[in-house]
Amino acid sequence: GRADEARRREREATALYTLNSLIVWGDEPGVFVTNVYRAFATDLSLEGLVLYAPNSLGELVELASEGRLARPVEALEYACREFKVTQQAAVEGRDPGKTGPRALVRQRPGSVHPHFNDDLPESMFFPILVEYRPVGVLAIIRLAGTPDLNETQRRFLRVVCQQFGIALDRVRLHHEAAEAAALRRSEEVKTAFLNSVTHDLRTPLAMIKASAGSLRQREVDWTDEERDSFAGSIERNVDRLDVIVANLLDISRIDAGMVHPERQYYPLPMLLDDVLGRLGPLLADFPVTIDVPDELPPVPIDYVAIDRVLSNLIENVTRHTPTG
Repeated sequence: GRADEARRREREATALYTLNSLIVWGDEPGVFVTNVYRAFATDLSLEGLVLYAPNSLGELVELASEGRLARPVEALEYACREFKVTQQAAVEGRDPGKTGPRALVRQRPGSVHPHFNDDLPESMFFPILVEYRPVGVLAIIRLAGTPDLNETQRRFLRVVCQQFGIALDRVRLHHEAAEAAALRRSEEVKTAFLNSVTHDLRTPLAMIKASAGSLRQREVDWTDEERDSFAGSIERNVDRLDVIVANLLDISRIDAGMVHPERQYYPLPMLLDDVLGRLGPLLADFPVTIDVPDELPPVPIDYVAIDRVLSNLIENVTRHTPTG
């Protein structure tokens, strides 16, 4: 009586201590599945352990698995059913934890691992909850002839599911924090770029206006050379505005998800020759040295995108670097 109860409580306490130790050593869901299976497969007569969780689209998918029969036939279908049942229970204000576990009918002969044709596997699906919110499903796979789980084992598996819930929720929070940080950095870069563009727009517009105004001064007898200089200034600054507007359009297309790199193999010397040839007038007062190894093979790049990157870098150099 009391001795048996004491031994039972001791075994339960040891199992919980082991479970907590596994969390300390690795709470990443995939690692946790492996560790739990290896630690408790014998005590729970497990042949497989599968963790299911919703993806970014809300569809339940297999997140991690371990064991000899870790991918039972039709298990995902039944896991999806269990997940929907717990979701509906949560929506209706009922305790989702009381909906499972549910037993899966024995698998069809010939659909399982060849070493287990005599005893077909069965699965049980335990809902994984965080504050009554379903976040996944844990499937345990056992052979059909295995004795049923006793209440202590079921209670322990519910604790396991609680720990899986904590791990899954931690992953979710980590992803949300990473996405928020990435979005914040993107907004900071965009703001800095727009501030820079606003400043850059003023210079060519002012130059165009000044040159155009000078050409309209009929009382001044400009020489042909001076008129050509004004016209050349307008042309150069219009080209500069064209680049700025193109960059703004590129940002809009990137934000809309319309930019997809089209990589093909190109020799870098050819790309550099094209860029430097087009920007030759800007580089008249800047010595340029090209150092590309002869044995460098063609590289996979989006030619148009890299052309734009190099062009912007070189133009920035000419604007912010002394000549000579």
